[in-house]
Amino acid sequence: MRLLIVASGDFFSDYGGGQVYVRQLVDELIEQGVDLQIATPGDSSVSQLFYKGCSVHTVCSEEFAEKNEVTDLLKDIKPDIVHAHGMKEVFAKACATEGLPFIVTAHHGGILCPAGALLNHADDICSVTANDSDCLRCVLHNNIRWGMGVWPLLRLLPLRIRLALGAALRRMPFLYYVTPVGTSALSIREKLDGWNDIVHSASLLVAPSAAMAQSMFRNGAPEDKIKIVPHGITVVKVVQSQAVVARQDSDAPLRFFFLGRISYVKGVHVLLRAFSGVTGKTELHIIGGAGNKPEERYMRRLMRKYASDKRIIWKGKVTKESADTLISQLDVLVHPTICLEVFGLNIAEALSMGKPVIATRCGGAEQQIQEGSNGFLVEPDNPVALTCSMQLFVDRRVDAISMALRGKSSVRSMKEHVAELMGIYKKVIASNDR
Repeated sequence: MRLLIVASGDFFSDYGGGQVYVRQLVDELIEQGVDLQIATPGDSSVSQLFYKGCSVHTVCSEEFAEKNEVTDLLKDIKPDIVHAHGMKEVFAKACATEGLPFIVTAHHGGILCPAGALLNHADDICSVTANDSDCLRCVLHNNIRWGMGVWPLLRLLPLRIRLALGAALRRMPFLYYVTPVGTSALSIREKLDGWNDIVHSASLLVAPSAAMAQSMFRNGAPEDKIKIVPHGITVVKVVQSQAVVARQDSDAPLRFFFLGRISYVKGVHVLLRAFSGVTGKTELHIIGGAGNKPEERYMRRLMRKYASDKRIIWKGKVTKESADTLISQLDVLVHPTICLEVFGLNIAEALSMGKPVIATRCGGAEQQIQEGSNGFLVEPDNPVALTCSMQLFVDRRVDAISMALRGKSSVRSMKEHVAELMGIYKKVIASNDR
């Protein structure tokens, strides 16, 4: 069996949960001797690199969509099955043309959500089917700075006018504010059409959590095309310090930590507000950085607002290996996401290292956290509840110790994960051959 893995982002980057997962998946597939090739998005047309003996094809999805070069790449590679984590729409169309079995894994809500994170304009996890009307407000509010200023006017325009306006603006040079606002309706329609292409072309849609599966089903994916397959992780090979145990009778602070993108949808503002209400000897370590200009503005605003709280330590972006070392020295992960979290790779990584977790009920966390056993679950966007859970750990370190010892058993290894995927690949290929 020859497998083509399409990476979710730059395959050679280790920043972002999707990239980390795909790299670990590829490593395990190689370890098991699978005939494997990799496609990764890039800024140029086809170029070929190598990773541990496997060919890595760097492709520009926009050029490929226009020139049908993805189809040519598939003809050259001749895979028996394609598993896409990124560039899903482009490869969906090409695989349909070639009659190839095609599996998609959703790593975030952007696979079907025009606003990108399944977070609505009221900062609630979305519970409606994506559509031209409801999604407009969310896109304007969440994705365009000051976008809501034109919401009262734009909503009154008929859809055909909004789509025509977007098409006209696409042909013109980019105009600050005007272009993103004027093309918002068109971008929504393109996302809806792209999701329909994926659903129609895919042999199987892999959801890492039940919450993501429900969202796929609500948005038109047939139930028999959806398979829930929780992610696995590679066991972290670092010396695991008994951080909580070592400090249970000491005067050292209990060390909470956040790991991930410094993004509004990740709820960092909620975490900082909650932590400001925690008393006692404690610290909060923020591991991660911003990925774009809006996130940079968001991070700067938070750093200014909480600059006087010296208990907050900003670590910035670090490599995967450095992050693992840092985690081993800290005590309790706080996962404050306010959008739908498809899985939560950092939760699994923390648990695997014996760290209890406080997480919001954001979708993926509910599958990993057993309330009171390896952590606590709180409602999203609720700083008061988050403060209370954090304070419990500060006041009763013995709870953190017992939870740390129970956390590891709930983590699924990448070896187990790949074993399930290999079974799925074989079934899908067999079904396609009939």
